[in-house]
Amino acid sequence: MQEENFVVADTAVLQTVEDSLHIAYERKKRNFDAPSIDKSKRISINSPRATTDVRKGSIKAAPSWRDERVRKFRSDTLLDLNTVDTLLLKRVPGIGSWRARRIVQFRDYLGGYSRVGQLLEIDGMPDSVLRWFVIHTPVYKRLNLNLATVDEMAAHPYLTYRQARVILRHKKKHGPLRSLNQLSLYREFSKDTLEWLEPYVIF
Repeated sequence: MQEENFVVADTAVLQTVEDSLHIAYERKKRNFDAPSIDKSKRISINSPRATTDVRKGSIKAAPSWRDERVRKFRSDTLLDLNTVDTLLLKRVPGIGSWRARRIVQFRDYLGGYSRVGQLLEIDGMPDSVLRWFVIHTPVYKRLNLNLATVDEMAAHPYLTYRQARVILRHKKKHGPLRSLNQLSLYREFSKDTLEWLEPYVIF
């Protein structure tokens, strides 16, 4: 009899445990056990503006891409190509962060722009951006061809190492250069090359 009561009692315990597990499972399905969140700070996890702060374990709103858009200039705006910075460049239609950096990098490489058309020497630069620029500030860095080394001359965008060697040989044979016309005697220097160089060299 005691054994029968024991079996009945054991079955009752198992049923109670099973019921408890079933209830817990149903609660979990209905998200009854989710931690309470302040409704004023709640944001949908599926929202594209929601990001998870892993360190704090909370969900917060990320700035919308619309808030980060750069306000573009009016069509009558003109910028000095030798003084404009990347922040202003990004406000020109057709110029984003990458193109703005390239414009400034090439300017530093040259020593300043001598004409707006030089922008088209940058890969991927569209013709449409030219209308936004003027040259008010002159070239700010010039190369002294009589003092520069071969490596210094070859580092300029408009001079090759071979051309730098020709200049060196000419100086050794004929003395210091007085003008670029003296280089026109060499096949390494075309008329176009000398025109490109003219704003960037001194003697």
